[in-house]
Amino acid sequence: MSVFSRAAYIVSARHRNGSVVCKAADALPFLLREGQTVHFVPPTLRGVRSTRVLSIKDIPSEGWEVAFEGVESIDAAEALAGSYCLVAEDELPNIGVADDVAVLQGFSVHDLVHGELGSVVAVHVNPAQATLEIEGPYGQVLIPFVDEFVSHVDEDARTMQTNIPESLLVLNAHTQVHDASVEGGEA
Repeated sequence: MSVFSRAAYIVSARHRNGSVVCKAADALPFLLREGQTVHFVPPTLRGVRSTRVLSIKDIPSEGWEVAFEGVESIDAAEALAGSYCLVAEDELPNIGVADDVAVLQGFSVHDLVHGELGSVVAVHVNPAQATLEIEGPYGQVLIPFVDEFVSHVDEDARTMQTNIPESLLVLNAHTQVHDASVEGGEA
């Protein structure tokens, strides 16, 4: 049995020829590729429920213009608006850290000086950089995902090596103590 993932979200119809505007789904990079078989969820009552991707064109600041086999009118395209495009996982491209830092979730983190820091439990993407939230023997540690602190990422082993300053651990520990005192009602 195949496993499927949401590869894109159909925002709206684009042209009378049946093309649609798509965006990436689930905070992932855009995963549709020409030739892929897609299934629309929720399915339309009348119309195309699964098909192949014929063409993809980048539309800066809007998303991607996608043409599907058998979707040849604006009415057929409008019926798909609001649907997700499901693709079998074996047809998806490999996503690495260069494409999406969210793949770091679950990675083990070892620091050159401080030893085992724990595992990445969340990745917070901010305008300046991503921040890794790590839970482990030091409690919750927040590390900016920058070359200065992250020295090596092994995607195959799902591990990461860091070189963080002591002050970053102290800052995180101080924040936890302060948060606990606020929650406990102390000033």
